[in-house]
Amino acid sequence: MQKHKIAALLIAIPTAFILWIYVVTTVTPETTQTIYNIPVTVEGSIALEERGLMVTSDTGNTVNLELSGSRVSLSKLDAGNVRVAVDVSKITEAGDYTMSYNVYYPDTVTASEINILQRTPEKVSITVSSVETKSVPVRFDWDGKVQDGYLFDAENVTMDVTEITLTGPDYEVAPVEAAVVRFDVSKLTDTTVEICEYELQDAQGNRLEVSDLTKVSAESVSVTLPILRYKDLTLRVTLKPGGGATAENATVTLDPDKIRVTGSEAVLEELDGEFVVGVIDLAEIASGDAKIFPLTLPAGVNNTSGVEQVVATVRLTGLESKEITVTSVEVINVPSGYEAEVTTKNITVILRGAKKDLTALTEENVHITVDLSSYKQSGAFTVPATVTIDDIPNVGVVGSINVGVSLQ
Repeated sequence: MQKHKIAALLIAIPTAFILWIYVVTTVTPETTQTIYNIPVTVEGSIALEERGLMVTSDTGNTVNLELSGSRVSLSKLDAGNVRVAVDVSKITEAGDYTMSYNVYYPDTVTASEINILQRTPEKVSITVSSVETKSVPVRFDWDGKVQDGYLFDAENVTMDVTEITLTGPDYEVAPVEAAVVRFDVSKLTDTTVEICEYELQDAQGNRLEVSDLTKVSAESVSVTLPILRYKDLTLRVTLKPGGGATAENATVTLDPDKIRVTGSEAVLEELDGEFVVGVIDLAEIASGDAKIFPLTLPAGVNNTSGVEQVVATVRLTGLESKEITVTSVEVINVPSGYEAEVTTKNITVILRGAKKDLTALTEENVHITVDLSSYKQSGAFTVPATVTIDDIPNVGVVGSINVGVSLQ
């Protein structure tokens, strides 16, 4: 009995399958099926590009299709292989459009096998915009303060990209005026290269965002950030005693009196914190005089203060001046065969020193000598003179003395 049941079952299953195939293909060959959320694609974009246009919004279009056909044909269709497309190749200007769409089936199903009973929606909306290409400068901006003893050389920052070119819808590209790179330098102690992102900004410095519709020529910028070792130097001058004045009588004011310099560790180590800008001969200076020195630094030392010259103003204290007219001049080393005549008859000498020393000083204490050893031909000459003062060592001559001499 059990064997008969098994045999009947084995006969019934194939029979049922055959009957099902018959019903599906013969008795009820047509059925319906709805495919939901089929994404809408765009055709003809190249033609738009040739006209300077692009699709900038399809509002996330999807459609639902109610289809009829045989069960076999419909079973081969789903939202992944049924394609819906809008053809934009005939559009010639920017604007908003409501358009019909085409439906495409996979190669395993022909269009004649399927009837579209309903499209939801019947048409779809798209936006077409003008395309703009624009190049904007890349600017560098920095934040933070580097560690003591180091200087961020912002003026010598270099970037491998100096401008960014954007191509996209005009409403995104047109407002962009700059690409700004920002970096915090507070942790840097040496020159370094960083790959940095940039921020797009409008003319007012407001941040702008662009969509994937806009293409940019570079996504990032390689920035070289120079960090320099620095030292602050106090400036000073060397005073040469003269004209009755010494360093004890002189007060010197320098403008500026300090500068900041950069250089290698070894070069800066040689500078002990001071730098002599020049020598002032006090014999050539009256109280209140100013002398200008060009600021010339050693090789390898860079002046970051922007100072090119230093003004030294000298004030003298504890000294007085006295003028004495000298009428006698001694001429020495007259060339053989020539005679010399002093043509300057009265020579005014300015003497400087303590009041008590000047009081006792007369013309008899002052002697003027001119040396003609370097003159080898006749003529009239203005010759530098040497002034000596007898018995009063702390008094000196202010300025230089020149005497007219005729050599015949």
